[in-house]
Amino acid sequence: TIPGEGYAYATQFTPDGHFLAVGGESKTVLVYDISVPEHPALVATLSGAGSAIYGLDIASDGRIAAAALDGGAYVWAPRTGGPAAGYDVALRLVDGTGLYAVEWSPDGRRLAA
Repeated sequence: TIPGEGYAYATQFTPDGHFLAVGGESKTVLVYDISVPEHPALVATLSGAGSAIYGLDIASDGRIAAAALDGGAYVWAPRTGGPAAGYDVALRLVDGTGLYAVEWSPDGRRLAA
C-alpha cells in the first residue's frame, strides 16, 4: 500500500530508470524521482481517471498511459522540463468496460488497451 493512497495495482519505471510511476486504488498516478533510491521524492500526482488504475506503461518520450477499471485509457504528457516539471492530460478515452492493461508500441505511436 501507499500511505494515504490505498493499494497500488500497477507500477512502471521510466525508460531511463530515474522515475517510478505508481497507480492504484486512489484513481491517481504518483510519479516518484528515484534517482536516490533511499529517498524517493514525489514529483507529480496525475489525476483525471474515473476509477482505480490497474495498468501503466511509459513511452520513450515520457508519456504515461494508464488503464482504469472505468474502461478509461488515460494519457499524460510531461511538460517541457520532463517529469519533474509536471504533466498535462493528453487523452481520455472511456468506453465503460474495465481495462486492465495498456502498452505503447516500440515506436511510441500506438497505444494498445
